[in-house]
Amino acid sequence: MKETAQKYKRQTASRYLPVGAQEITSKIMEAESYGVSTKHDGHFYLLSFDGKNATLTNHGGTVIDDLPLLKEASSLLKGTCKDIVLAGELYLHKEGGRTRSFDMTAALDDTSAAIYFAAFDLLSLDGEQVSLDIKALDQKLNAVLSGGKSIHAVKNSFVESRKDIAELYKEIVEDGGQEGIVVRSHNGPTYKIKPLITLDAVILGFAEGQGSRAGMLKEVLVGLCVAKDEYILLNQSREWLQRR
Repeated sequence: MKETAQKYKRQTASRYLPVGAQEITSKIMEAESYGVSTKHDGHFYLLSFDGKNATLTNHGGTVIDDLPLLKEASSLLKGTCKDIVLAGELYLHKEGGRTRSFDMTAALDDTSAAIYFAAFDLLSLDGEQVSLDIKALDQKLNAVLSGGKSIHAVKNSFVESRKDIAELYKEIVEDGGQEGIVVRSHNGPTYKIKPLITLDAVILGFAEGQGSRAGMLKEVLVGLCVAKDEYILLNQSREWLQRR
């Protein structure tokens, strides 16, 4: 399952296209329809069920089998399917509040009952690989996970225009305080829309590549200046800068 999680993360989840709030109508391609959901700020995992037990596996090989939500998942899926693999976000549920990934570490140590799993994709069902359009996928996830509480399908709003997406962004993120939204287009790309935050940072150091990449930038260290000769380090990766 680790290999499956790595492949999915590499080929699908990591290829979401980042879009700023002001770019919704210009960068998102026209499509027949869009599925818009709240972005849960948590940890990516695959949830697998073998007919008896449910487990969680991430792309780093971490396997979780002792969370309360897995007992609910096993009970919910028994009799519904022989086996299933779901992709989703493991997050700390806060009624009416925003989810934050950094809250998960302590919650996982405590095997908290407040840890939920929001499924956004279906990889296989009863031994068969699954490939569905956004509306059919939404219907299938909601049918399979019907009645679930700590395991559930992401809630999608289906719209037909980029103007509708912008309105949902305002409702969910600007007014609702959530981290962002995920937009899946019909037979097209998936977009991740979050607020754009600009910082003035100081380049504190860099490293060059070696071998065939000699003379090319490999890593850069940047920080925020808080006082004379005092800095708060932000990162050490050029990739981090490119993603943002």
